[in-house]
Amino acid sequence: MSVLACGLNTSGQVMKAGPGILCCPSPVAFPSAVTTASVAFSHILWRTDAGWQWTGYDSGGSQGSQARGVIKSSWKVCVCENRIAAINDDGSVLVWEKQWKTLHFQKRNPDSETLGKNLSQDIDSTNYKGKESTNIDTSMKFHLEQREYESTKRKDLENTSHDTVPYNHITETQTMNKRCKLETFTKKDEWQVSNLSCPATTKITFAKVAVEDNSLLAVDTAGVMYCGSVPVPLRMKMKEVAVGKEHCMALTAAGDVITWGSGMFISRRGQLGIGELCQAERPIPVESLQGVPITTIACGAWHCTALSETGDLYVWGWNESGQLGYPYNCEGSQSLFLFFEHACQCPERNHLEGEQLQEENKDTEESQGVQAEVRSKGMQDKRVNPKRRKEVINVQASPVLLDFWTEDVNITNVQCGDRHTLYMLDDGSVWSAGMNRYGQLGLGHVRAVKEPCRVFRRGISDMCAGGWNSIFFTTSELPAS
Repeated sequence: MSVLACGLNTSGQVMKAGPGILCCPSPVAFPSAVTTASVAFSHILWRTDAGWQWTGYDSGGSQGSQARGVIKSSWKVCVCENRIAAINDDGSVLVWEKQWKTLHFQKRNPDSETLGKNLSQDIDSTNYKGKESTNIDTSMKFHLEQREYESTKRKDLENTSHDTVPYNHITETQTMNKRCKLETFTKKDEWQVSNLSCPATTKITFAKVAVEDNSLLAVDTAGVMYCGSVPVPLRMKMKEVAVGKEHCMALTAAGDVITWGSGMFISRRGQLGIGELCQAERPIPVESLQGVPITTIACGAWHCTALSETGDLYVWGWNESGQLGYPYNCEGSQSLFLFFEHACQCPERNHLEGEQLQEENKDTEESQGVQAEVRSKGMQDKRVNPKRRKEVINVQASPVLLDFWTEDVNITNVQCGDRHTLYMLDDGSVWSAGMNRYGQLGLGHVRAVKEPCRVFRRGISDMCAGGWNSIFFTTSELPAS
């Protein structure tokens, strides 16, 4: 198996001697086999037999050397620009912020009901829709009573003598020992604070973790979800979690999707999928997907995808570069991202050789627009649906079925970068759509694509995306065109 990567390379995150932009999937060389990767904007973590390897910004400095020297290949890792979250061999969650720190999680309220099967018992979406806010912290606000106590304590300390220990020297454990309170969710769909004993020290073993610069989600082996270090008071077992720039999403064991988030762009970009351009500080169900068994979720910076067990893909959120797989308003996109010329300097163009390279050159000559190029390519593939929905979408506030392919085409894998999306079909072909300013779509150019465009005909076993990069794992030394 070989590994190909494309996109931003200004920090050498894909290859040290390569150009700053790789618009074609190019071979990635490692001394040992790469099995998966986690991508941030300026660096990438690669999982190899010898452990997780760090490439990109500060990879040769203290941060990169210390971080990669600790991460074992058996750990589960999720990386964002300024943090790394990992689940080690004993199931603990560690976070890297200039140094490794083990997170200590509060035990789930023992008096709350056991995990159930009915999402409607846990969540009433009408109770959670909030007003527009400029707060960019997506973490749910559980410690209302605790913050009141800390505020009072701060005032008390300000009135004490200078010999008193400063407030910022008081540890979190000391604060919790003074007054330990957790919020629990009642049957009446109300949030209330219950007096409990201090958090239990029983070992919690984790299975999933997702991290962004301003949020962290984790799921333990019992299906309990934690936001930060606090258990989310829902009775549903969770299967998957994902985080964007200003929103979070989770998939229950029953196949239901919940989302929440609060930020300056929540009211404009529709990434919660609830049909309204608003924020929600607590989890709400994506009602239009209820009854659809979802198996996989993924989210970019401000868009989301949900893949059903039948291979249907539902998308929603921001579409300013076509990352949802639908046409978008070109004028609005150009005002956000200035177009620039790029002459391909990629060391390898194996997947574009022969017939596919001729198609690309022909399309480029025939049309100045990407849309005509995509349609010209797509219509040569019998799986492309000629009757697909083609109206312009800039913001999609509710999930919509991606109907680019015909009904007999099943999507098996979806990966989201910041503003682009990768799709894998059941025949091993890979398609991409969205922002392409840094060549992250792997199409040999840097023009945004408004609808899915084929990257590989076959030969890809897995893929991953993040920030402005895409990574492909092949089934052989070189993928077939």
